[in-house]
Amino acid sequence: MKPKVVTFNLFVANLSYEASAKDLKEFFDSGTGKVVSAEVVYRDNPRRPSGYGFVSYKSKKEAEAALAEFQGKVTWGFLFV
Repeated sequence: MKPKVVTFNLFVANLSYEASAKDLKEFFDSGTGKVVSAEVVYRDNPRRPSGYGFVSYKSKKEAEAALAEFQGKVTWGFLFV
């Protein structure tokens, strides 16, 4: 059994409904290049974006660096909180 990989997640609010996980990952990788994963949260039935998501980093240090760089910035319809 593989051990669970620990990640440090950042919450991203006010996403454009057109934003995808790929868009989130590309945006946050542009600053640090260390994003493990990105996820846009969807509602069920009908499946549509909820307007928020998460970006994951491997270490707390990487997540804090991204927080310092992106907090309060609005780009491509993202508001990083």
